[in-house]
Amino acid sequence: MKKIFASLVVLFVSVAVNAQVYVGGGIGFSNVENTADDSKVTTFAIKPEIGYKLDSKWDIGTTLNFEYAKEGDYKATSFAVAPYVRYNAFKVGAVTFFADASAEIAALKVDGGDSYSGWSIGIKPGVSVDVTKKLSFVAHAGHIGYFDTEEINNLKGFEAGISTENLTFSLLWNF
Repeated sequence: MKKIFASLVVLFVSVAVNAQVYVGGGIGFSNVENTADDSKVTTFAIKPEIGYKLDSKWDIGTTLNFEYAKEGDYKATSFAVAPYVRYNAFKVGAVTFFADASAEIAALKVDGGDSYSGWSIGIKPGVSVDVTKKLSFVAHAGHIGYFDTEEINNLKGFEAGISTENLTFSLLWNF
């Protein structure tokens, strides 16, 4: 086990020395009240991200999404993996406009109940702002693609658009 850990540390340090790795992600919290029935839904999400800059135009990476939701006695946890390939279309000063081609696989587990799954594939446009040489603010807005979350919420189909449901913000630390 020590050899595996030591090997991973050496690998991480050697890749980081080339200044092409970035890590970061986002977190989220909400506490929403339904005034019709006085119920409250509380959610907490953490979305770590790691990526590697192949060159000035292309990145590869993945985001892991962990979410916990509670409404009364109902509790659910979800986990999703979303690998992506990022094309950096153009850069103006500290601002880079990009598009992520991603595929996401998600699983939802209801506390004391069943498990469900879903997936999506598509393009997510975004913008990255270099706050410093090491820190970037990243925002995604929209999704163009196909999704199948029929097991989770009875939905599947094609979507193309921008809404607050697919607006995300994160911070990335560039090594």
